[in-house]
Amino acid sequence: MISMCMALRNGRVQAIADLLDKGNRPATVSLYTGKRPRNGGATTTILATLKLPKPCGKVKDGCLVVGEFETAPGLDHGQATWARFCDGNGNQVMDASVGLDNEDILMVGSTAIATGQPVEISSAVFCEPEG
Repeated sequence: MISMCMALRNGRVQAIADLLDKGNRPATVSLYTGKRPRNGGATTTILATLKLPKPCGKVKDGCLVVGEFETAPGLDHGQATWARFCDGNGNQVMDASVGLDNEDILMVGSTAIATGQPVEISSAVFCEPEG
């Protein structure tokens, strides 16, 4: 197992932030139901798309802490199980797991999404391992 210095850990998560901030529009995160595909694979049923702030967040202690997401209406109904982050040009940057605890993306109260109902994400933090 390798161990990385803080400068390297910060640089790696800063690269994620830089990719998300590409383009004139804000980055987005789309929430999906069903089995998460391989990275960049075909999507399942889209439940909601939320905008990230621009810039998308701050890097500290080897982690990218994404800023406050805009609330968005549900586009369909189901349980959010995974998410896809895209840059401001709509290009896929990364996929992440969704849940209520110990996931990449934490939902507020429930992962259930209903058509037309407000969807909120309480936080998203991406960290490089300390090693």
